Amino acid sequence: MDNTARKPYNSGQRDQPTLEMALGQYVFYRSLLARFEPGRKLFLAVPYSIFVSTLEEPIARPVLEDLAVACFAFDPQQEVIVTWTT
Repeated sequence: MDNTARKPYNSGQRDQPTLEMALGQYVFYRSLLARFEPGRKLFLAVPYSIFVSTLEEPIARPVLEDLAVACFAFDPQQEVIVTWTT
């Protein structure tokens, strides 16, 4: 079997199952909020290191865009938001 289709997701590949789980939970809770609390907006919050190593990977960016995931990255030491997308 040819594995070349998997090559673009290299540095964050070990995080793929975690990303899949997080996105599944995000979509689930976003759906519930839309039905029961439509005025609220859900954000996926991740440490900045994960944002850079996983969410900015070429395989993750299109998925985040397609699902319209709003997220923010934070610095856990400083307890501040570093960046966000809506």
